[in-house]
Amino acid sequence: KVPALTPVVDPNNLTDAEKAKVAEEVKKANPTATDVKVNNDGSVSVTYPDGSVATLTPAKTVKESEANGAKVPALTPVVDPNNLTDAEKAKVAEEVKKANPTATDVKVNNDGSVSVTFADGSVATIAANKVVKEATKESSAQAPSKKAGAKELPNTGTKQSNASLGLALLAAVTGGLLISKKRKEEE
Repeated sequence: KVPALTPVVDPNNLTDAEKAKVAEEVKKANPTATDVKVNNDGSVSVTYPDGSVATLTPAKTVKESEANGAKVPALTPVVDPNNLTDAEKAKVAEEVKKANPTATDVKVNNDGSVSVTFADGSVATIAANKVVKEATKESSAQAPSKKAGAKELPNTGTKQSNASLGLALLAAVTGGLLISKKRKEEE
């Protein structure tokens, strides 16, 4: 029988731990198997009590883990990249979730590194330097402010304010609604 697919980092070169996981899945699917041999490429030879041997192709045993496709989010500015506050951690987690919508769990560590868990059980770790950056501090040496000198006249109402534009728009919409209501009543 075909086992559940095992997520692996490199489907062409399995680690010993990944081979053990594949063997475990094959044994679950084939409890009568007497021997299970997993090759580096994910192919599996299954020996049964009657001496017959079945070979499973890598396509039937392994798949590339979703963690390989973990996307790095936009950098989040923080006060101290080596010690994130809870609010900063929440912001980082939000950005990581936006970048990786298939993630089932996102854990942000104090140092800014992030562990992302996917539905297939694979876990990706994103380094802190790819997730957070130190917030830029406002320069205390700002350009000298202009002094209201004799050459500059005061504002005499030549600029329209947003409030007056908003009121004009509100009046136009209200007038249009009243006219359309009156027309409907006349019909």
